[in-house]
Amino acid sequence: MKKISFLTLITALPVITMAQNHAGEPLIDQSFLNGLASILALYIGLTFIVKIISQIQDNRLKSKMIEKGVSEQMVEQILRPTGSDTKEQIIKWVFILFGIGCGAAILHYTQPLGFHSIAFMCFSVGLSLLGYLFFIKRIK
Repeated sequence: MKKISFLTLITALPVITMAQNHAGEPLIDQSFLNGLASILALYIGLTFIVKIISQIQDNRLKSKMIEKGVSEQMVEQILRPTGSDTKEQIIKWVFILFGIGCGAAILHYTQPLGFHSIAFMCFSVGLSLLGYLFFIKRIK
């Protein structure tokens, strides 16, 4: 709980300090939004890459253990995923990142940015999650 409070305070601090809105100037500075979006994109991208590398390494380790003669039940116990199925997590992130990319492409062609931009992004991410849902239903 302390981490969430601290993170919220640190995130809101630049907005609070720039709270004086002069006639026609935006409340939040554009450079702040660019920095925040860059950090978020970097986090999402790196998390995605780390999950893929982890999946590949687990698969290699599993195949080497089977080659060495370890029983498959023992291999499954050792390499059991900590969360839900990791392949499904990777596929979910592919769908989400594809939806964000499509939303960003739509935003590029519908300048200037405004409230409709938020609607386009929400709609594109929602469609990507709906596509993920249909994909999972088809697999199972």
